[in-house]
Amino acid sequence: MPVRAADAVPRQRQDTVLVVLLAGFASICAFLYYFTRGQILLYGDSVAHINIARRVFDSMTPSIFGFGTVWLPLPHMLILPFIVPLDWWQSGIGGSVYSMFAYVFACAGIFRLTLRLTQSRAAAWVAFLVFAANPSMLYMQSTAMTEPLCIALFIWIAVLFIEFEEASRRDEHNDDASAARSLTRCGWCIAGMALTRYDGWFSGLIFVLVAFAVLIARHGWSFLTRARTPLWRGARNLALIAAAAPSGWLAWNWLLSGHPFDFALGPYSAKAIAARTAMPNATYPGQHSLAVAATFFRKCAEMNLGEAPWHHVVFLTALFGTLLAVMLNRRLWPALMLWLSWPFYTLSLAYGDVPIFMPMWWPYSYYNDRFGLQLLPGIALGVGLAVRAADVIVRGLQATQEMAWARNAVAAALLLVTAATYQTAWRVTPITLREARAVSKARIPLEARLADALRQLPPDSRILINMSEHGGGLQRAGIPLRRTINESTHAHSEMPNGLWERALADPKQYVDFVVAFAGDPVAQSAAAHRNDLRPLLVIHSEGQAPATIYAVNK
Repeated sequence: MPVRAADAVPRQRQDTVLVVLLAGFASICAFLYYFTRGQILLYGDSVAHINIARRVFDSMTPSIFGFGTVWLPLPHMLILPFIVPLDWWQSGIGGSVYSMFAYVFACAGIFRLTLRLTQSRAAAWVAFLVFAANPSMLYMQSTAMTEPLCIALFIWIAVLFIEFEEASRRDEHNDDASAARSLTRCGWCIAGMALTRYDGWFSGLIFVLVAFAVLIARHGWSFLTRARTPLWRGARNLALIAAAAPSGWLAWNWLLSGHPFDFALGPYSAKAIAARTAMPNATYPGQHSLAVAATFFRKCAEMNLGEAPWHHVVFLTALFGTLLAVMLNRRLWPALMLWLSWPFYTLSLAYGDVPIFMPMWWPYSYYNDRFGLQLLPGIALGVGLAVRAADVIVRGLQATQEMAWARNAVAAALLLVTAATYQTAWRVTPITLREARAVSKARIPLEARLADALRQLPPDSRILINMSEHGGGLQRAGIPLRRTINESTHAHSEMPNGLWERALADPKQYVDFVVAFAGDPVAQSAAAHRNDLRPLLVIHSEGQAPATIYAVNK
């Protein structure tokens, strides 16, 4: 719906306000739906994120070192203010708030991004609806998971990059000061994404390199020596701010653990967990095969849209809509950057020990299916670009500008196909919710029984427990973490012999009760101090290591 330049800014503001209101309404409705059904804490990771934020101030040794070294800190920083009330922590509400804001932020970004690229309100509204109405996204934004924030920051990186790319063109619209501001803001968003998920390290590096390539292509290599120009300062800010986030995280890991790559190689890293849980000599689909890995991630992205065959239609429309739009107008090439998740997760599956399991392909299970949601911004934009490409083609064939009906017909048809796709997801349950149910099927019964038992303990007693796997038991019981000694309970000045290590070495001296899960460090400590402990209860749950509660013989 092209408008005159004089009307563009107020119309865009009105549209943006409407987008924010609609997204906010959808966010609240989805949250209430899943919260009232007890489904916002199904993912073990969402429980862990909330507990990590909580232990920064609710601990026997409260400090910012409670953020740890494995999960990146920005989501926990944003969660922290909302889980100060005990009931907001216990219910999980506090962990959902930041995800809901991120969802609204992402919706506003996808609308602005599409409008900026296509100059078509119809395309922008289609992209917004494809993104905002996605069933998997609506579920994930109701939880404390990191995907919504990561996706929102990725979208705004693209928005600001495109604004820089347009403002820096050497034509009548050249505006170096505006381009420099966009680069600086883009750097802040890259830093935010890099402190949210490790995806941001890959995407951020690509955006920085492409930005410098654009500047060098337009101004020559001598651009690098023009230190007094606004564009040079903007490029400098982009590079320094973007690099500061991963560099700071490496320094943090070194400070806390003595190893800058503890997040990747330490005992709580994804690599270590995979090594402990994997079958000997077992492989997963896509391991050491880029072709299979690419196919698996494509299928995973499609499953986050809906069921076959409809999801093929939406995915291929988005992919070919993007390619066609770029071929028709080379200035739309930044749209290709929205598909960066595909190569990143292809490499992760093939060489990064990051498997994806889906119920329709061997090994017929659920694992990391939510990763496919990272491609939703590219899919939503691609469908919007398909609307714009169809408009351009029809106008060219008819040699007239009065073809709004054709564009609207294409937009309506694509929305109908997307609605049919999303309806299949609602009918069988969004795959992210199915995955959450699958991974929590054994964990939640164990944590519920554990919580019931913990509530019976004296309110002033002290508990030794490893929270890395089943911190949800304490959360469900509403037991403040300051009553526990867990793997994060140590003053940095005491490492590597902090309160946690000393309690494991001599539980009788430090705690009143011990909660041991078979095979964990507390269970090993309990086995070494049998004479000091008295078993009270053994809790079993199918598919989980049993939990034993001991009383300490004083």
